[in-house]
This record gives sequence, structure tokens and C-alpha cells, in this order.
Amino acid sequence: MDLLERLVPSPAWCATVATERANSSREPDLEDMGEAHRIFGEPLYPETPAEHVLTQTYRMRLSRPGDGPHANLGEAETLAIVHSRGIRAVFFTDDAGPAGLISGDEVSVANVQVAGTWDLLRGAYRAGFVDGDTLWSYVAVLRSRGRHLPPGAAAHQRVDFGAWLA
Repeated sequence: MDLLERLVPSPAWCATVATERANSSREPDLEDMGEAHRIFGEPLYPETPAEHVLTQTYRMRLSRPGDGPHANLGEAETLAIVHSRGIRAVFFTDDAGPAGLISGDEVSVANVQVAGTWDLLRGAYRAGFVDGDTLWSYVAVLRSRGRHLPPGAAAHQRVDFGAWLA
């Protein structure tokens, strides 16, 4: 969270994501998520009928069989607000569904770039906010928790990881 705060000059988020982060902050090892409200400020809410309809459209496009009624709602709400208001945005996600929708042929979300956890961490490294050894230690932690890792060999060999960072 501290790196995110330093790297993102004008952070914003939607109400559903704010609620998800507040709930996540109650989980063991995710207490830092409680800082999100201070970093991102007051959340954006869908304001028009069109934004509500677009939220449901994106949610349905992102949903997979067996998903509950709230699955992908934060991502969908974010995309609907960004699309409706013409906001240029960087969308942070490690979820392949939203990333695929954004990077596909969707003209409506063409003003959105996708970045994942490791894009953020590599940016922090390049900005001099964190060193390579510290980031390599994150790989072990994230691997042990079954989380997203840097791409390819960078996830397994320190030398490849260093080359990927540069």
C-alpha cells in the first residue's frame, strides 16, 4: 500500500471496491488494506441509469459459470464509471477477466491501461522506492500464498528476476 501511494499521483476507486477492501482488511495478513481509504479517498458511485446498466453489462461479461451475484462487481463498476465519464485510468488487477476485457477490442474502455501487482512493484523498483532483493523476497511470500508471480523465469531464478526488473 505504501508503494501504491507513492506511485499513483491521483488515485481513485469506486464504492464496491472500497467495500471489498474494507472487508479484506479484516483478514489475517491483509490489515494494510485498511489504508486504502486514506490513500484513495471518497469512492466514486455510479450516478446515472446508464452507469448502472453498464455496470451490470460489464459484470455479466466478466462472470463465469458458478459466480455469485456480486462476483466481478467492483471491476464492472470501475469500468462503467471510467467508460461513462471518459476518465483516463490505470486499472490495477491480477484478474485475467478484466484485463482481457480491457485489452480486447473494446473501444469503450480504450482509455484504460491495465497493470498488475508486478507492474506496480517493478515501477516502484525503477523509481528507487524499493530494492531488488526486497522484491525478490516478495516472490517467496507470494509463491507460498499461491498469489501472482512475475512472468516466466523471473518467478523462479533470481538472475532472471533481476533482468526482468531492469
